[in-house]
Amino acid sequence: MNIIKLVGLVFIIMMISNTESKAQKLQTNLVDGSYIANVNCESKTLIKSPDEGLWSIALEWKDQWPANWKHAIATEIQEIGEWKILTGKLALPKGEWNLKDSYREEDGRIKCIRRFEWRGKQTLDSVTLSIRWQTPARNAKAFLPGIMYYGNPSGEKNRKNNVAWFHGTDGEEALFEEHRYPMPFASVEWQQNNSLYGAALHTIPSPVYCGNQFDQWWSLGVKANRDNTELLVLSGPVAYNGKKSVVKALKSSSMPYGDTYINVKPGTVIEKTFYLQAYPVSAKGTGFQKPVYTSIDLFKPFYTDDLPTYNEIVKLKYRFAQSRWIEGTNYAGFNMYPPSSSPRIVAGWAGQSETPAYALQVLADDLKDERIWNQVQRSLDHICSSPMDTNGFCVSYDIRSSRWSGKDPVSQGQAMNSIVLAVKAGRNNKNVTTVKWEEFLLKACDIYSSRILALKWNPRNTAEVFFISPLVIASELFKNEQYKEAALKAADYYASRHITMDEPYWGGTLDATCEERRGRGELFRDFWWLMS
Repeated sequence: MNIIKLVGLVFIIMMISNTESKAQKLQTNLVDGSYIANVNCESKTLIKSPDEGLWSIALEWKDQWPANWKHAIATEIQEIGEWKILTGKLALPKGEWNLKDSYREEDGRIKCIRRFEWRGKQTLDSVTLSIRWQTPARNAKAFLPGIMYYGNPSGEKNRKNNVAWFHGTDGEEALFEEHRYPMPFASVEWQQNNSLYGAALHTIPSPVYCGNQFDQWWSLGVKANRDNTELLVLSGPVAYNGKKSVVKALKSSSMPYGDTYINVKPGTVIEKTFYLQAYPVSAKGTGFQKPVYTSIDLFKPFYTDDLPTYNEIVKLKYRFAQSRWIEGTNYAGFNMYPPSSSPRIVAGWAGQSETPAYALQVLADDLKDERIWNQVQRSLDHICSSPMDTNGFCVSYDIRSSRWSGKDPVSQGQAMNSIVLAVKAGRNNKNVTTVKWEEFLLKACDIYSSRILALKWNPRNTAEVFFISPLVIASELFKNEQYKEAALKAADYYASRHITMDEPYWGGTLDATCEERRGRGELFRDFWWLMS
């Protein structure tokens, strides 16, 4: 069994195993007058409240970071129905914080509504609220969806200037605004006594009430301590790569974003809902899966009742595509930019000027527009006029200079995939002629299959994974075993390189200067083609 089939089998097993819920329990113990909260799974404590107290509040802001932390313990407990409620107080010279956590076990996770109530007579300024939970692991692998995947080792190695990374060294923090997360949870994976475990902290994203900054949101992430790894939520402060009060909002550098404290008036009540999850991990590198399923269950992204229908979406997208159509003496195609911007026909990546040549063939009967066939033919004919050498073809055509430029594997592979699909559909379509497309595609496939099959082939990152799918389809279309052999070699290579997640095959990209999440989707698609 080659590694591609093995990987496919592993994915299936993972999906099945992660749909099952292991029993986890919230346990509260009274120790020296303080109730300690733990989340247990398989008779092990995998998440616990900090020793210094269940609640932590910073009362000052110094050097662009919360300071003068005060902690409070839970002194009372109530059980009302399914809810277990812990309460405590934090006495200050200006008044008192009333603190309450309400817990309930819910669908394989622990739900908590945390309530902060300021009962003082004066406004407290420069305050930071927190939610802190600790896992018994040093140097745990951190997973922050859409931002950081097991520390982003490959991204850091390839682009050190502004890639978010996390090594797990003492005191290191990775905190990002909740609205930056496509799935709002922070999770870690670790090994303990020859077994693997994972823990996650999910939040319901929200702006911070009383925030000092306009549109200030809660932040979510992880912190490495000497003896544990902490899942952490703060009422605004952000940090990454050893820098505090900065956000990853620019392509090549961080952007200052400080003074993210809150100013709390008397009588203010602030609530924050979160979920805790602790679980065994079936295989190395898979600890992120269970919280992914949980996040889908919590936020139900597949709900579509109040969204446009499929037909409406297609018609609107087609109308938009028509707004980008440009043509002249030496060119025809779909402009990457609005008409008022620099006109440019770009294949692959964010341009995707070649994709309508396949998509419009499939949709033509529904769209019923006689312009389609002329646009399909001319747009792809133009793409296939791109000059080609041993490094492949150019992907960007500037209308004003009439010049082709730019060569990168991601764009080339994506363009080839659209072209091979257009050829496949066009061979049975009397409205188009595929001769020029096929000649271009054969040259490209020869170049890239030879590159991959060379003994010295050693790709730096996941960019060349985009050649796998077009090579697989082209091997069937042109009855060419070399293309298939190259696709299998590349797929085996990437699978063996990334399956353990020591070097994740996709990375966090708050911007595009990092490992790309697209690599993940491309690998799944490639495995599907190869296994079928």
